[in-house]
Parts: sequence; C-alpha cells; structure tokens
Amino acid sequence: MKNSLKIISIIVPLVGLGTFLMIFTISSFFQDSSAEIEKESLNIEFSGVVESISYSEKGIPTALINNQYIYIRGANNRELELGDSVVKNKGKNVVYQFRRHELIDSFNGFVIIDSVSTTK
Repeated sequence: MKNSLKIISIIVPLVGLGTFLMIFTISSFFQDSSAEIEKESLNIEFSGVVESISYSEKGIPTALINNQYIYIRGANNRELELGDSVVKNKGKNVVYQFRRHELIDSFNGFVIIDSVSTTK
C-alpha cells in the first residue's frame, strides 16, 4: 500500500508537468502561426468592390474582390454587403469599408488572399 502511494505521488506530478508542457507547446505554435499571418498580411494591399460574399459560422466574411477571394478577419459579424467598396493599404492591417462613397466602417485584423483565383 505504501509503495502504491509512493508511485502515485511520483506519477501524478509528472503527468501534470507533461500536460502543462504539451499545452504550452501547442499554444506557442498557434501564437507563432498567428503572428506570421499578421506579418504577411501587412504586405497585402487591395482596393475594389465586393462582388460576392459568404460568412463563416463565426460571422467572418470571405469576399470576392477583383477576382480574388479575401478572408477579412477583422470584419467579424459586421455588415459587409455586395457593392461595398473596400480598401486595404500595405503596412497596416486595417480594411476600410465604403458605401456610396462614404466611409462606413474600418476593420482591424489580418486578411488572407485565397490562392485560388476566379480568372483562368
């Protein structure tokens, strides 16, 4: 009985330490990935009219603009509509939304341009 308690008193902290290290490693990986995506997004620029739009389950839009599908992370649960004009300048992760030549909103967050284009 004493040997079993001794083994358990050694195993439980080791399992706890292993779990902590695994969680720390996974969270570091996702933070690095997110930081890399945000850095890459700084080099993207576009300006155009929303030709089509779809929203993810979380309300994040992917818009067809200038024959490219653009995932606009910062526009979470926003009202981006067909015909809206959007502008993103290099060096900033801000997308500006215009409707009838009037600034409607700005979205802070990275964008991803889908590698699949509608042009052939």
